[in-house]
Amino acid sequence: MAWGILIDLTALAGLIFCISGLGLLGINAKARTTTWPLTTLGVVVPVVVYILFVHS
Repeated sequence: MAWGILIDLTALAGLIFCISGLGLLGINAKARTTTWPLTTLGVVVPVVVYILFVHS
């Protein structure tokens, strides 16, 4: 039971970290034109690598 709560709290902390990071990207995106293309690339590349090497 305690391990389950620890895992859930860690997942919640990770979600808060990611959402706040996206919020900061949104705030600073006006000053940097490459913010969203690089963010998209940072999401797409790991997904493609995962699909190619894990699902083979």
